[in-house]
Amino acid sequence: MKTNVLPIKMMSHHTTMMGLVGDIATRFSNLEWQMSEILAKLIDTSTNSIVGSFLADDFTLGKTTDLVRKLARYRFVHDDVTVERITKLCDSIDEVRLQRNLFMHGMWNVDANVLAAGKISVLDMRWKEKKGAKSWSRGQQHVFSRQDLIILRDRIGQLFHVALKLSEDLQPNKMMPHWQQNKDAALPLA
Repeated sequence: MKTNVLPIKMMSHHTTMMGLVGDIATRFSNLEWQMSEILAKLIDTSTNSIVGSFLADDFTLGKTTDLVRKLARYRFVHDDVTVERITKLCDSIDEVRLQRNLFMHGMWNVDANVLAAGKISVLDMRWKEKKGAKSWSRGQQHVFSRQDLIILRDRIGQLFHVALKLSEDLQPNKMMPHWQQNKDAALPLA
């Protein structure tokens, strides 16, 4: 039985690269949680977000950012600055979100030759339909350098801190339904 044991000199590359991969996965998870908290606050302004948290817990990051955008336009109908701030955050998250599943669910290849070049590879094991063909494939390889991982890690960390600050700034008394802010609007029925 052949084992995939790394030579001693490769262990430091392995440790560094896998540490970065783990850090990225952790930061993605924290960012996803923080965006769920923002969504919970936008859904529920009256019970310390408890009801909102129940509703927001099961959404993907993509669905969460979509709902945050929609609710921001509703909650801050007369506050374009806040709506723009929330929209920019969601757009920035969407730019990196596409890599989230790769880091969380990809099949990592710790090949000594790739590590020796200062890189690591991961296979995307989701099935994808080939465009223009009636066939499917999976196992697309993605290769990341140490610098690629550091840039992504730092970007996700930055987005987390922007989301954290936004969450702290969201005050229930500023999130009024449209019909309450617009005195000429008809009141909702029951």
